[in-house]
Amino acid sequence: MNLFKINSINELIWMLPFTYVALLSFALLRSEPEFPNPDPQHNRFIKDSNGIIRAIPVPFSGVASGKYWAYDFLQKTHAPESLVKIAGPNDRPKYIVALIYWFYPLLVEDESRWDFPDDLESVLANDRGYVHFDGRFSRFGLNVVAFMPEITTQDDVISGMIRCLNDIVDQPEIGQEFITDYQRRKRNVTDELQLETIFKRPKVLNLVSRPDDWSNLWGWSGDDLELGFLDAAEDLTAMGRGSEAERFLAMNPDLIFLAVGDAPRFMRDPRWLGLKAVREKKVYGMIYRFNPYGFDSDSVPLILRWKAELAYPERLKPILRELARDHYEKNYGYRLKDDEIDWFLRMDENLSSEGYSRFVRINPKPVENQKQ
Repeated sequence: MNLFKINSINELIWMLPFTYVALLSFALLRSEPEFPNPDPQHNRFIKDSNGIIRAIPVPFSGVASGKYWAYDFLQKTHAPESLVKIAGPNDRPKYIVALIYWFYPLLVEDESRWDFPDDLESVLANDRGYVHFDGRFSRFGLNVVAFMPEITTQDDVISGMIRCLNDIVDQPEIGQEFITDYQRRKRNVTDELQLETIFKRPKVLNLVSRPDDWSNLWGWSGDDLELGFLDAAEDLTAMGRGSEAERFLAMNPDLIFLAVGDAPRFMRDPRWLGLKAVREKKVYGMIYRFNPYGFDSDSVPLILRWKAELAYPERLKPILRELARDHYEKNYGYRLKDDEIDWFLRMDENLSSEGYSRFVRINPKPVENQKQ
C-alpha cells in the first residue's frame, strides 16, 4: 500500500475548497460589463437624480417599480397606466392598506401587474425593456433610473423625485404643476401664520417612547423650522441609558408629538407627570396615517398645517379636514369620508389632548321629514 499516494490525495481534497474560493475572488477583478449605446432614433433621454443621462425606449414599455417604489411613482406621477409591473404574487396586498391603493384599487385587482418577482433571475427572464428603480439591476444591462436625489432639504428631495419620475413618463409639464402645487400648499400655511409677527414660540419635542422600556427613549427637535419651533432638546441630545427619564424631564417641552405610542397612555405614565406638556395636555400622537414617510408630497403640507394649528391655534383657521378632503378629491377623484379623516387624525386617541376639538367633524343637522 502506497501511503504517500493516499496522503497526497487527501491533501489535494482538503485544498479544493480554498482553491475554489481563490478562483471566485478573481471574479471581483473583472471590469464592469459594457453594453451597446442606445439608438438615439428609438430613445428619448432624461437626466436621473444622479445626473446620469438615461435612455428611455420609444415606444415606452412602462415601469417595473418593485413593491417599495410603487407608492412614490403613483403619488408623484398619477400615471397608473405606466406602472405595468409592481412585484410578485406574494407581494400583492391581501386587502387595500396603503392609501395610494384607495385611489387606484384596480392596480391591486389586476393580477398581471403582480407576476414580476424582484429576484434577479425572474427580472432578467421577464424584462421587456421596462424602467427599473432597483440599482442592483444596472450592471446587468437593465434600464435603471435613480429618481431619489441626495438628501439635502425635504423640499429639494420631493421636488427632485417629482421631476425625475415625470420625465420618465414624458410629462414634465405635469411634474412641474405638482411641484408648484406642493410649494403653494406649504406657503399657504406660513403666509397665514405670519411667523415674523410671533414672538412667543413653543419648545417642541418629537418623541419615540416605548411604554414598556423607558431606557430606549428617542427625542429630536428642529425639523419644523418653517413653524418657528424652539428646540426643546438643545444641549441635551446625548443618549444616556441610565438618565433617559431625567434628561427628558430637563427638556420640559411645551408640546410633544409622539411618533410612536398614544397620547392618553403617555400622559398617564407617572414618569412624565412633571412635564409641562403633560400638565397642559399638549401631547399628540403623530398622524402618520396621513404621512407614511417624510417625502410624501401629498401629506407633508397637511402635517405642517396640523402642527401649526396645534402650536398656534389662535393664528390659523380650523380647516384641516376641508383641506385634506379637497386635496385628495382634486388630485385623485377620491372624496374622503368623515370616518376616514377621523382615522387619519387619530381622533379617538388625540381628542383628550388640549385643543384637539378643533378637528372634530361638523355634522349637518338631520332634515326632518315633511308631512305630505
